[in-house]
Amino acid sequence: MPPKSAASAFFQRHNTAPSSSVLTSDPFEPLPPSSSRQSTPAPQTPRVLAVEIPLPSLRPLAFRIFTKKHGLTLKSEALQLLCQFIGRKCGVDWREGAGEKMLDEIARGWKRAEGPSGVLVEGGDALKAVLKAVEVGGNGPNEVQRRMLELRVDEADMEMDTQEEDILSNIDLESVDPNQYLKFVSAFDQIRYLYNPLKKQFERGSKPKLLPPAAHKTAVFKHHYNLLLARQERNEDFQPPAFGGMVAKLGSKEGTKKYLEITPICNLLGRDGHDFMIMGLLTYSPNGKLSVMDPTGSIDVVMDEATSESKLALYTPGCFVNVVGRFTEDGTFLAWEISHPSAETRKTSAEFFGHIDFLGNGVNLEMGYSRSNKSGMSLKRVEKGLKDVRFCVLGDVELDQPKTFKALRRVLESFEEEGPPLVCFLIGSFTKVPFGTDGNSLQYKENFSNLAHLLSQFPSVIRHTTFVFVPSSSDPWISATTGGASSPIPRRELPEIFTNRIKRVLGDKAVFMSNPCRVGYFTQNICVFRDDIGGRFRRNAIKVKEDNDDVQQEVPDPMEVDDEETARKKNEAAEEKQLLDMLNNARRVGKTMIDQATLSPFLPSIRPVLWDYAHSINLFPAPTAMILVDPTSPPFSFRYNEIPMLNPGRLAGKRRAASFLEYFPSKTNGVLRELGY
Repeated sequence: MPPKSAASAFFQRHNTAPSSSVLTSDPFEPLPPSSSRQSTPAPQTPRVLAVEIPLPSLRPLAFRIFTKKHGLTLKSEALQLLCQFIGRKCGVDWREGAGEKMLDEIARGWKRAEGPSGVLVEGGDALKAVLKAVEVGGNGPNEVQRRMLELRVDEADMEMDTQEEDILSNIDLESVDPNQYLKFVSAFDQIRYLYNPLKKQFERGSKPKLLPPAAHKTAVFKHHYNLLLARQERNEDFQPPAFGGMVAKLGSKEGTKKYLEITPICNLLGRDGHDFMIMGLLTYSPNGKLSVMDPTGSIDVVMDEATSESKLALYTPGCFVNVVGRFTEDGTFLAWEISHPSAETRKTSAEFFGHIDFLGNGVNLEMGYSRSNKSGMSLKRVEKGLKDVRFCVLGDVELDQPKTFKALRRVLESFEEEGPPLVCFLIGSFTKVPFGTDGNSLQYKENFSNLAHLLSQFPSVIRHTTFVFVPSSSDPWISATTGGASSPIPRRELPEIFTNRIKRVLGDKAVFMSNPCRVGYFTQNICVFRDDIGGRFRRNAIKVKEDNDDVQQEVPDPMEVDDEETARKKNEAAEEKQLLDMLNNARRVGKTMIDQATLSPFLPSIRPVLWDYAHSINLFPAPTAMILVDPTSPPFSFRYNEIPMLNPGRLAGKRRAASFLEYFPSKTNGVLRELGY
């Protein structure tokens, strides 16, 4: 248990204000703080005339909200209670959206109360307790009631914000030790959660094995498919309305609006000439043609005229894609448009799986977003209050290069000048020549001894900073057999035989992690990954037709000779365009990884994955921040889907300059820096 400090009082808040609803004649009892405000009567709202809703009328709406959206099963007696409650609270407006919102609130309240085991909703005391908690006053949620309710919620939030800011101003944030709320999670220690498509919930899986049965290989594909399909079905574009008289699905000629629907591949048989949207794994069939495969079957896809929904998207064999097109008579699918599955923000995921602690550090998903979770909001407040806390990321620390030590010394000197960071990540490759190709393991160990000697010269830094070492494919032991080529992920931490001297110098401030690994900091979940993924995407991406492909490019005259000034401007424009293209490629990589919800959207033949540890490379729910160390891409810092995507580049990649990245958790913002030496 961490020692008690001033932070303990903050995390165990108590409302010391007396209840405004308790009246007393005791002269020594203090008055409520806002007596003038309490004397003002609340504005009366018009009453709602209750209606009787038949079960068949509410059943489609309840099925869509409870079953399709929240993965719950309603029994008939529970549906009867809901009909009475919705008819009494919403009146005739229950078809206009009020009933849908009320049902969604009830479903969320049930999941919070019963947890992942409460899949079956029965009409007993448990549901009555949830309905009683949802009920507000005696009026239904008509427009006037909703506005008043929103106003009261906003006022309550403002009071809570003011109270917590007062508490935060009274607490000495310097007495809060961020190390007590910092946890490093190896990919081999991460909890194995598997998505159950029947219950629409995550369940604890069995203990992973390094050599599992062969059936686990196909289970990886099915699990990820079900996960992406469920995430996509929660998107509003894929949810048919309960009353769809004027709404048609994709491919229908009736209706004014359209919703999207995924058709299993096995259901295409005998329906040639019709338009469909299919979702599956993009791969190659045995005859060498491009195909899409889902758990029900596979079909060859003709991509000659297909266009991408987004210009910032990459498609490789191994990606799950949505394909819109027509099923032809010859049994192929003529594609018109291709896209990635719809992404989902971390906040949205918390609404469905907020009760799950994915990292195992005692912080569940909803603690960073739900105002009803006081512990989580307290952690969030302190997390934002520690504005000086930062993480430093150094990429491609090649210890066999002299310029790397010059760059490291300059970075450590800046730590002494500006204050040491909370965490400093040293990311491989730790050798320019892949380990094992030259057979010199003594030199590899000596490189880390030299690093330990350099770190020992900065005692104030190593006393306050935790140094985290993450290997690459060129580091031992796996590189001894692969020669630095793609190796299975996740991969183990650096062997202890090479890091003894580092541990003697840093003590418990030295942490050796797997690749990839996770960092839990208060309510944040930070993913750290080292891979040459940008180059792998460029080698394996499938070209998709773009709108400007038919535009003829102007061909310069080879006999035309430019003067010196014109040639210089053209060279600068060409370099600027090349840099812009590289940054756009980096954005494509980041978008593809988040949309695919995985760190490796490739076939196993391109990027092998340990089957039972595939959960450790999943990006669902989305991380708070993504630190991707990719030397094949330029350094970048941008946001996608509310996630900061960060790449520090090479530490000593530029001439006489040290390049690194600083991440500020209080702002979830990354800053690229360069220091000359």
